[in-house]
Amino acid sequence: MILVIDADYLLYVTLYYFRKDDTLNQVEYFSKRVRELVKEIEIALGSEYDEVILAFSDLVNFRHEIDPMYKAKRKPRPDGYLKLKAEIGANFNVEQWDNFEADDICGWYAMYKGADIASQDNDVYTQVPVAYNISAKEVVMNSPIEINVALYKKAIIGDRVDNVKGLPKKYRNKMLEMLELIPKDAQKLIQLIDDQEVAELYIKNLSLVDINRLHENKVITWN
Repeated sequence: MILVIDADYLLYVTLYYFRKDDTLNQVEYFSKRVRELVKEIEIALGSEYDEVILAFSDLVNFRHEIDPMYKAKRKPRPDGYLKLKAEIGANFNVEQWDNFEADDICGWYAMYKGADIASQDNDVYTQVPVAYNISAKEVVMNSPIEINVALYKKAIIGDRVDNVKGLPKKYRNKMLEMLELIPKDAQKLIQLIDDQEVAELYIKNLSLVDINRLHENKVITWN
């Protein structure tokens, strides 16, 4: 059984507690936290893992090509980020994919490998069948319909944290109401849009918020 941990969060927490030049204590703290977390998840999910993967985000990702302002309001990575990540990579099974975020890696492993996922990020634990919410210390289970609804809802309302602009209120309310009625056929929501600019924003948002970009989704078009 595979466990994939969104390790960006753990790295940030480690850098918050220790000075950027205190590499020895940083690695020790991070390692201890990972071991504790794995045991915590094994108990919560009743699983035993023969492989644990720490997923990290690339410094750039495809979403910036779709929208250069994606996550533009986020604070820069803390000092010591790259150095600590390199140290962790020498001691753990780490994966970082070119042009993708840790979320995307988690989503791919969940969809294609049936892996368990651990993250503190709402993007992850609402878009995979089973996940462990690190912050809340709870198991989150989602049906295929719930995953579909979470994706389309975020594309409609946007995401302030990631600087994803929501649709105008005129369309937002109408589409959210319809989403509750046709969760299995959410790709039809675009038929409610009668403005090309709004339709383009909606399609762009779907590309930005979908962490399962690597599995086959239905193509959404507007005309």
